[in-house]
Amino acid sequence: MKKVAKRLDILKMTPKEQIIYRAYMNKSFKEHDYIVSAEEKGRKQGMAKGIEEGRKKGRQEGEVTKSIKIAKKMLMKKNSIEEIHEITEVSIKEIERLKAEIENLKK
Repeated sequence: MKKVAKRLDILKMTPKEQIIYRAYMNKSFKEHDYIVSAEEKGRKQGMAKGIEEGRKKGRQEGEVTKSIKIAKKMLMKKNSIEEIHEITEVSIKEIERLKAEIENLKK
């Protein structure tokens, strides 16, 4: 019903008023489309950035996990803590923790 009333209001306008009204509506639609498009573009960019950051974090976590596995193997082969630290870049504190963990498992 509101659409019909609006349509009747438009038909009551002078031709000049109708042209101005249609130009206004076209401009409004274009601005709305531009905003929606910009929001979608922003969402896509945000998603892409989030995915890339997630991949990067996953790779880093994988590298840490692999370094810890190597450190454990080196401890089992009686390599020194300093040597393990130098090769794996695992912190000395973490290597000492791993060493204690391995020793507890042997008991």
